[in-house]
Amino acid sequence: MQIGPDDTFWVVTDPTRESELADICFVTSLRSLERQFRGGLTAAENPTIFTEKTEAEAEARRRLLSVRVARAIAFSVPNDAAENATRVALLNSEGRVVFESGIE
Repeated sequence: MQIGPDDTFWVVTDPTRESELADICFVTSLRSLERQFRGGLTAAENPTIFTEKTEAEAEARRRLLSVRVARAIAFSVPNDAAENATRVALLNSEGRVVFESGIE
């Protein structure tokens, strides 16, 4: 696949606590992306390029979820309980585990 200066693609960046989907997932071109880097976008924000909107939005939602989960844990779990935590689980509305992982 060849992408020229004005061909469009999708970019996903890391979210902040205040980010929404449109803040971190956007359609752009090489020409526009160059301006975004000049305007302050950095590689530290982990910009990732996608050719498909659905793939970009799925990645953006995963990144948003991780920030929200980390924030919820930070505000909800007492320090002494989190100190010895060994697993994290994400449950759906029916109480089924949709993600579980050990903490290293």
